[in-house]
Amino acid sequence: MSETPPTRLVLQSLLDATAEVALLIDSDGLVVEELRNDSDHELLDYGGEELTSKTLWNALRSSQLEHLRTTIEKVFDCGETRPVDIQIRVEGKTRQVEGTVSPVGDGEPRFVLLTIEDTTQQMDRQRARDLLSRVFEVAPIGIVVVELSGNISRANRRAEDILNLEREEITSRTYKDQEWNITYDDGTPIASDEHPVTKVLQTGEPVLGLEHWIELPDGTKKWLSSHSAPVLDEEGDVECVVVGLDDITHVKSREERLEWLVRSEELADIGGWELDLNTDILRGTAGMSQLHGDDDYPLPLEEVITLYHPDDRQDIRDAITACREEGSPFEIEARRRTADGYERWVRMAGERVEEEGTKKVRGVLRDITVDKEREQRLSVMNRVLRHNIRNRANVILGHADLVKDELEKLDVPEEIKTEQQELLDSIEKTSKEGRDL
Repeated sequence: MSETPPTRLVLQSLLDATAEVALLIDSDGLVVEELRNDSDHELLDYGGEELTSKTLWNALRSSQLEHLRTTIEKVFDCGETRPVDIQIRVEGKTRQVEGTVSPVGDGEPRFVLLTIEDTTQQMDRQRARDLLSRVFEVAPIGIVVVELSGNISRANRRAEDILNLEREEITSRTYKDQEWNITYDDGTPIASDEHPVTKVLQTGEPVLGLEHWIELPDGTKKWLSSHSAPVLDEEGDVECVVVGLDDITHVKSREERLEWLVRSEELADIGGWELDLNTDILRGTAGMSQLHGDDDYPLPLEEVITLYHPDDRQDIRDAITACREEGSPFEIEARRRTADGYERWVRMAGERVEEEGTKKVRGVLRDITVDKEREQRLSVMNRVLRHNIRNRANVILGHADLVKDELEKLDVPEEIKTEQQELLDSIEKTSKEGRDL
């Protein structure tokens, strides 16, 4: 026959398996016996004889002692086990404890056994899980969770919006499914071995900032930025992969428009500029640098003005001052020295604007050197042409005078002579007009 273990040993074993502290309490609330397991937590400020010489109300520090007292009294009255869930203060910190109050003995109990366990960490973990779950749902980026099998196990609301799919549809797929139809910018499909999730699963390292196209079920495309990171277990192995998706189609469109504007500036020999009237700092677009070489914008206004021909500088100052003080838009032509030492003609236009409370002068600059050179060539051609016309007109006038003299000597009817005279007068008049051009 086997030996029956001592009651205290049995209670200690039960305590080690279920709770951290067990207190045997009589009907007056006096702690008769105390048992503790090997937990590192200290739920009571007292122990041993010091504890068993006190009532429970003096041993515990809690604002909920009256609730605990009522629960214990009910157990003594009805003889049924009841749960307890209270907060206690230990070494200046609040701990959440849970447990039970159980009657001891048959019939009308003379003692109750209070077992309690510190659930603070469990509660903290639960709160953390609840917080993470809430953050997961309200995150401004799409989030999906990929398991080691490749299956997608979770997706948040923003992921539904970005992918234009219901959550159930997303989680019914694997990350490798061809239905995703993701490609690089040039249209090349992203192979499964190049997929960021594949790389994370293989290396355990995050893959951040991959930008790619994705074709949606309705045929439209979005430009996404994806960030894939591993979740590691206690051994440091990948447990799953979290993928963040950000729809940056609008950024892509803006970049393309900006690239188009820059290219347009280059083709049209135009540059944009902006002068901050509070700091007198001038900023220039890529077109400005393209026009004038390696100018390092932003630059102080006076430093920019010194790049212009000395005879044109005051005109520029006057135009900007009038625009600054009176709001008068302007358009002037000036000569500007480029970084490589060449002089170019430019047409500068500007107007005053206000943006977020800051007054600025904003405008454009266009290289008109070719126009100026064309004007100069036309001017030279005009002078040569006028010179030639005058010479020819003088010759014609001389011949007209000789014809007139000869006509007077001829014996011809007066009617014919009159017609000839009118013709010569017309030639003479036209020649004089040509000579006076």
